[in-house]
Amino acid sequence: MKDITPIKEAFSSTHRDRIYILDKNTLKVFEVSDEDDEDYKLEIAAKVQKSPDRYIPIPKRQGHQSFEDMRTFINTKISNKGLQEKLRRAISTEKGAFSRFKDTLSVEDQAILREWYDYLEECIEEEVIQWLRENYINI
Repeated sequence: MKDITPIKEAFSSTHRDRIYILDKNTLKVFEVSDEDDEDYKLEIAAKVQKSPDRYIPIPKRQGHQSFEDMRTFINTKISNKGLQEKLRRAISTEKGAFSRFKDTLSVEDQAILREWYDYLEECIEEEVIQWLRENYINI
């Protein structure tokens, strides 16, 4: 399997002002933002316009998905009932839930925090691979 790290990073980016475009042939990711100079933006636009079947915008991961990942992690990976309850309280409202979740784990158990990051990485990779398959992109 080819390295899909740049695609995963684009998929999980929280930068609202950026778009990411994937070259389906090379798996190269092009990042475009308002801050880029006009020549670069025109170059990317010309590539896409010349070969529209070759380039595809990379969607950004939905925020609610990370919220669902936290819930699943709490329910399936945490055996300590007290910690489960603290984490459930931390994510009881979606706004700020990700920060509260990470803060709670960093105070309670650094090893579980590392497990969380590994788990989240696996979730993102699975979603990216599914998206690539749905778009007939061979990795």
